[in-house]
Amino acid sequence: MRIAYLLPDVDRQGGIERYVREHIKHLRSSNDITVFTTGAAAGDTGENRRVIVKTAERPYFLKFYQFSLRSSRMVKPASFDVVHNQGANSLVQHVVTAHSCHRAWVEMAKKFSAWEFAKKALNPIHRIVLANEKRNYSPGGAQRIIAVSRSVKEEIIRYHGFPPDRIDIVPNGVDLDEFTRRLKMPRVLR
Repeated sequence: MRIAYLLPDVDRQGGIERYVREHIKHLRSSNDITVFTTGAAAGDTGENRRVIVKTAERPYFLKFYQFSLRSSRMVKPASFDVVHNQGANSLVQHVVTAHSCHRAWVEMAKKFSAWEFAKKALNPIHRIVLANEKRNYSPGGAQRIIAVSRSVKEEIIRYHGFPPDRIDIVPNGVDLDEFTRRLKMPRVLR
């Protein structure tokens, strides 16, 4: 299967970046994986190909905006069996993993502090994410959405009207061996 992942940064240790790296790790042995990203990762992520999407590095909202537009032009969905987008990173996809619903977050911010809401309303990154999310989470956007929780699914339905039967809930997994702290108890001498 030919799979494309779209993610501005795959080299950072953030949650979404980790999610994509784990997907690649588990799917790479039997799939042809291409990652569209803004730069080279610090280490090997295991994909077969990496396509660099040129963007400004700063300010971040400009990097995000340019990645969104340029990756949307570069990715040809017919060239892949699955184009897997992460939320609002790009405007082209077959499947979107919804790690959150940004509109729900902004609406919640309105209730807590007028100042915090004003800061969010004035920050261009929020307008870009909201516009991309509106397109991706609309009924004509992605073919399917993977929501990481029931609340994310409900927010997407509530704020964007995406058909519930096209949203699957798949909570993020955890590698218990990696994240379990093994304590060695010292021997008690008598």
